[in-house]
This record gives sequence, structure tokens and C-alpha cells, in this order.
Amino acid sequence: MKYWREAATVILAARPRTAEGLTRKQTATGLRAQAGGAGPECEDYRILMLKRSGKSSFMPSRMVFPGGTVSSVDHSRDWLDLFLRMAGKPLHETLRRIRVDGPRAPMVSGERPEWPGMPPDVTFRICGIRELFEEAGILLALSREELSQTMDCSDGDRLLSVKQWNESERTELEKWRKLVNSNADAFLEMCVKLEVFPNIWELHEWNNWLTPVLGKTQKTSTKKPLRFDTMFYICCFDCDRLPDASADEGETVLCQWKRPLEFLSSGEDNHLTIDIPQGYELKRLLNFPSLEELNRFSAERESKGLLRCFPLIQLCQDGFVALYPGNSYN
Repeated sequence: MKYWREAATVILAARPRTAEGLTRKQTATGLRAQAGGAGPECEDYRILMLKRSGKSSFMPSRMVFPGGTVSSVDHSRDWLDLFLRMAGKPLHETLRRIRVDGPRAPMVSGERPEWPGMPPDVTFRICGIRELFEEAGILLALSREELSQTMDCSDGDRLLSVKQWNESERTELEKWRKLVNSNADAFLEMCVKLEVFPNIWELHEWNNWLTPVLGKTQKTSTKKPLRFDTMFYICCFDCDRLPDASADEGETVLCQWKRPLEFLSSGEDNHLTIDIPQGYELKRLLNFPSLEELNRFSAERESKGLLRCFPLIQLCQDGFVALYPGNSYN
């Protein structure tokens, strides 16, 4: 019996090309000047975050990365058939590109009898891409030609270029988005109809968060808390302009592209509410001022594996303390 639901989240890091023709170095210099010239380089990329509805049962009115729980369509064997028709080879032959030599989180470490033939590494990535499409209207998918080019490319450090859909294509995608929001099974139907396949190869494992429990000072409650075991993926890409992102006006009410430091500053000023996992990950991103550095690190870090991150929340009289692996409880 599991006491939590499994989910996937996607951290999108996008770098729009500058319309003024400035080099990225010149752009970063200007950003540092705006910030007073102090501290590390400003990030040359933006992160997508969504504001959850105030009516949500989990993390209401919080700023989050796109994501959600696994649906049965995410581990359907029909994905294997679609890939074989599009690429002319079994999907399993391409999974060597998702190379992990170190420890694996429990949610991806073994076979799932209830998911016959579908590796967890594929299922959770499809889940994250589907939820990104549902919540923000951004589709990370490859056409037959793009799929062939991706399979032939061996450069793991290259930056992804996201397709810019034309107006008629965006209208068609918005129709499908409404269907997928009503029934997740429509995501597979859409990919078959449009002859595209979720770009699972550009999502790198970044972290695995298990929703924390409260410490011993918590008042007794008979209500079972909502908890999620969530794989966080990261995807880096260049673009002519930031992809159009729009809230679904159901689970999400706002979409924003900002630099990591801008989100953190907004949270400190109480303009936005950012919870522990999102704040933690945004602060990790401050270590990487350039998208190339972030992309290179995320690919190398994935190969080393990861363990589940399970913080403990200790309630205090005037607030709470979040304890992470490696912290002293005393």
C-alpha cells in the first residue's frame, strides 16, 4: 500500500535570442549593471512557473513548476507502437541516451508489473510532458523528421530548439488541450493524429521530492494528508522568443517566465508564494548563470543518479523549520 501518489514535474529553462542583436555576454553585462553590479552573473535564461488556483486542494495559490500525477495513458503500450511506426525501431533501443550509472530513486529503480513493457523512465517523462501541455499549453514533441534527427545526434551537450507553431497549428493544439484537460487519454490520441512523439530524451532527472510530513508537534488529525512522490526533470532550450504559455483557468490561473532570482525576489516581497521544493530548486539554479552551463551540468548530474529527497517539517511556536538530508535534528 502506498501512502502517496506518483507524479512528474518539468522545470523549463528557456533562453530567448535577443532582438537587439546583442551578444549574450553584452546582455549579461547589462543585467549585472541593472542589479548594481554586485553578486554573481544574472542568469541568461528564464524559468516557467505557474500559479495554482486558490481552490486547489494541494498547494493553493502557490507558484509551482508544471506537473501532475501519473495517468494510465502515460504507461500505455500504445506509445511503443507509435514510436515503432514513426522511428522504425523499438523505443527501448533509444533509452541508452538516458544513461544513469549511479543510484536510482525508488520510483524509477525497477520494473512495474502493472506497466507491462513500459519503463518508468519513459512513463514519468511522458507524464511530465502531458502535464506541461495541459497546464501551460506548451507541447514538447517531435515530428517524424525531428525524431530521426534526434536519434542520429550523439551530442548530449547540444541545446534543444523548440518548434514555433504557426497560428493554425496553435489553434489546433488549443482544441486538443481542452480535450486532454477533460480526458488524459486524449494526449495519446493527439500525438497519433498529429504524428508527433513526446520528446522524452531532452528531459534530465534533476531531483526526486517526497512531500514532507509534519514533526511531532503537529496536532492530531484524522484526515489523510495529500502526499506526492515527484520526479523533477529539467529541460533547457534556445528559442527565438519565449513559447506562449497560458494558464488553463482550472488548476492554474497564471503563467510567468522569469529568471530564478526574480522569482525568489518576488517571493521574498510577498508578491508570489513559493513553497519549499520550488524555492530550493530555484536557489540551485542560481549556481548556473548561463544556459550552456545548466544544460551541461544537468546531463552530467543525471548520469550519476539521485536519491529521494525527503525533508521533515518541524513546527515551532513562531513558524517552522525544514530539515533536509544531512541536517542535524538537534
